Amino acid sequence: MSIKDYIKERWLLLTFAASAIIFGSAVVFFSDSGLKTNSDFRYAVIGVELLFLVFIILDYLVVNHRIRRVDKMVAGESVDEDFFYPLDKQYIKKYQKSFMIITNTAHR
Repeated sequence: MSIKDYIKERWLLLTFAASAIIFGSAVVFFSDSGLKTNSDFRYAVIGVELLFLVFIILDYLVVNHRIRRVDKMVAGESVDEDFFYPLDKQYIKKYQKSFMIITNTAHR
């Protein structure tokens, strides 16, 4: 897998990690005491927790969408061949090949 494919596959995780780092850095930069008080620390922790919650929700929705799309392709329903995630196309080819082998074996 190329770097470009890896980034396309993991864009959501990389975006979350970058957002958490940027948010934490901004809190430290803009606080006068450099996270030495409890309120600054709590603010940073709550912000990262909210980012993590958004990440969990988005990841769940994306994974469910990908599973439904792969299921439709394996079932033979027409879905466009343009895949955003590089591994989806590999999964569908693998499952279709396995399905053809099982179908051919069952007819013998």
